[in-house]
Amino acid sequence: MVEMPKVLAINITMVFMSKVCAFLHPAIIAVLIQKTQVTLALVRGPGAWELKFRYDYTNIQSPFFTQAVNSFIPTKQSGGNYQAYTFGINWFTNTNMSVMGDYVFNYRDAGNSSGSGSFSSFGMRTQFEF
Repeated sequence: MVEMPKVLAINITMVFMSKVCAFLHPAIIAVLIQKTQVTLALVRGPGAWELKFRYDYTNIQSPFFTQAVNSFIPTKQSGGNYQAYTFGINWFTNTNMSVMGDYVFNYRDAGNSSGSGSFSSFGMRTQFEF
């Protein structure tokens, strides 16, 4: 049976690594990966899971988008508002492999221009580190 503190430590470590690696120095990343490998060696199980959510909002009615640039580029039409909701799950099978899936619901309120509506998308990828 897996002890609860070890499982929580793996989840926290893996979530930390997935969110911050882009901003860290390569030497620090190597240390984090080594520590995670040691932690994962202590526990036998299905790996670490991470749930994700993100909300995006863009107001395309701002003066930046609607004012004329010069005499050659006339006033642009209002673009309305854009919103996106992203739900995702990551599965870190071990320190060398992860499977990621994202579902995105997008909605555009076009305001005075045409093109209001929504669409959904699903993306999935597998990542190997060697």
